[in-house]
Amino acid sequence: MNSNTHLLNQIRQNRYLWRQNRLIGLAPCPYCQNTKTHRNGHRKNGLKLFHCPNCNKSFSERTGTCFHYTRLKSKMDQCASMMTNGYVSLKEMSDKLNVSIPTAFEWRHKILSGMKNNPSQFDGTVELQSIELAFSRKGLRVKNTLKRNGATVKMLIVADSNNSVALHLSKIGKLILDDISDVLKEKLSSASQIVSPFSEVFLQFKKVNQQMPITLHSHDRHRLCEKTPQTNMLASQLKNWIYLSMRGVSTKYLTNYAHWFGHINELAKNISYSAVDQNLKSNKFAWALYAAREKIYHRFMLHKAEEEYVCSFAKEWKTAGEMCLLFSDSDFD
Repeated sequence: MNSNTHLLNQIRQNRYLWRQNRLIGLAPCPYCQNTKTHRNGHRKNGLKLFHCPNCNKSFSERTGTCFHYTRLKSKMDQCASMMTNGYVSLKEMSDKLNVSIPTAFEWRHKILSGMKNNPSQFDGTVELQSIELAFSRKGLRVKNTLKRNGATVKMLIVADSNNSVALHLSKIGKLILDDISDVLKEKLSSASQIVSPFSEVFLQFKKVNQQMPITLHSHDRHRLCEKTPQTNMLASQLKNWIYLSMRGVSTKYLTNYAHWFGHINELAKNISYSAVDQNLKSNKFAWALYAAREKIYHRFMLHKAEEEYVCSFAKEWKTAGEMCLLFSDSDFD
């Protein structure tokens, strides 16, 4: 009797271990975030398929990532590898990968949507600086119908002692206090010390946050280089990269290009391609971010700009709309 009981316990334990092993490698559902999914076979190319019993949807390992709806996965991997080494023009991408320029453009922005670079916290000495870039509608073919008011785009650059860097598109027009608060909200540790150049908006931020050690310096160029070396270097490199290498960037895609710049600048040289590739595969926000870029830009223009919004891309995807309902606004920064 004891031997039979022991045998039954052994069988139950083996069945439990077998079930636990089957759960290893199961992807959570990108539509409802359910973690209890099931395997659902695989395609001819070896791509694993899954099924979610909660929302009754089937999906693959690539669903939700930047490789979603991509047939030429190997070529897109080559494209991502090229982009991690520095700026590559669309013509160069098209020639090396043997694809059309529209396909190279689509792949570039899918990959950029997966290159989210937004630190969760800043520690130590935190450098804060705003830079001005020209508002651009590059690629839009109805320029003659729009008024040119010479608007400028304000971008905030944040860098701390641990080389954590954030480049945030904050405003089209004059920067206000809420724009700074949105970037630094709940991201400063108790030991953080903020250093920034003097301006009216930074002075307001200092008065509102008197409990924080905030130091404002004059606009003297040499003094700023000494006190805020990281943000000054990043500001100079970013402007040269945008205006000299890319010959201008549409404001709609400025956040994506800022993330790309954050991955290839000198502060991010310790990131290998394998780490970037793993990040691209695991980022389930990438597809929704890419597909909803026009809606995000429209919302930004309504709340953060005085310029007229003109729709330049009207294509929509049903799956992207379903995924966007699960995310908050901060997921798309």
